[in-house]
Amino acid sequence: MATQTKAYCFRMEPTAAQEAALKRMAGARRWVWNWALARKREYHQATGKTLTWVALSRELTVLKSQPETAWLKEANAQALQQTLRDLEQAFAHFFARRAGLPLFKSRKRDPLRFRIPQRVKVKCSQVYLPKVGWIRIRQSQPVTETVKSATFRRRADGHWYVALTVEFETSDAALPPPDPASVVGVVLGRQDFLVTSDGERVPVPKFY
Repeated sequence: MATQTKAYCFRMEPTAAQEAALKRMAGARRWVWNWALARKREYHQATGKTLTWVALSRELTVLKSQPETAWLKEANAQALQQTLRDLEQAFAHFFARRAGLPLFKSRKRDPLRFRIPQRVKVKCSQVYLPKVGWIRIRQSQPVTETVKSATFRRRADGHWYVALTVEFETSDAALPPPDPASVVGVVLGRQDFLVTSDGERVPVPKFY
């Protein structure tokens, strides 16, 4: 068995309250990205070392308990942790020279979006988002596979969309057995260049 992935994308139809919650989550993602990027730069300048996403996650937990940043608790915790992982991956790509240096995200230029790695479900033309609930979607095809992650994004047309990444198992394709009638044996010799099992002889080529 082999594990494969594919993606579905559906337009969402959130209520006004649900859209407000989506915007808050996207804003929390952008805030956490910028905060974590600033912390990584400060830590590197002070120590010459790298601040990992695990250490940042612990600091983020402390921030949620402080009055001025307690609003972060309204966002999905998995989405905020995924933001820290995405930032660490962005730095990995930078050091591998596959991308530029991660930059701060502007409210004007950065689209409203966030990603959740788990606990997203699809049922009856609805998608379940933790801390928001069931949101209607224009489901054009069934989703029978296990949802591994979901990206929520508002596009330039003003509508929200959800992209679902799913995993499914496929059996390894077995090669068909060879047809004996189509198999030809070959014998190499001195007098003949080759002799096939069906009696055909190919003479040795002469280069003069």
